[in-house]
Amino acid sequence: MPNKVDPDSQEREQTALLRAFTGTTQHYWGDWGSVFAGVRDPRNPVQIIYSLSSLLFTGTFMYICQLGARRGTNDQLRGNSPSQTKFEA
Repeated sequence: MPNKVDPDSQEREQTALLRAFTGTTQHYWGDWGSVFAGVRDPRNPVQIIYSLSSLLFTGTFMYICQLGARRGTNDQLRGNSPSQTKFEA
């Protein structure tokens, strides 16, 4: 019998993890806007899909948590509400 993952439980765990991460990093570094305020976005605005803040957050999250490729991270955080909603929360 295959293992079933409860999507609601998975979403609660992911939300708790992201809240703990952002709370800890904001305690030590301040809010994300001020941490990356000096970073300029060289991309063409017409072609932007992901906001610069979401890319910087994801990269920092992956580095601190020693995660692998971004695609793998996306797969781990997938299966519930979109990532953008999580970042905004």
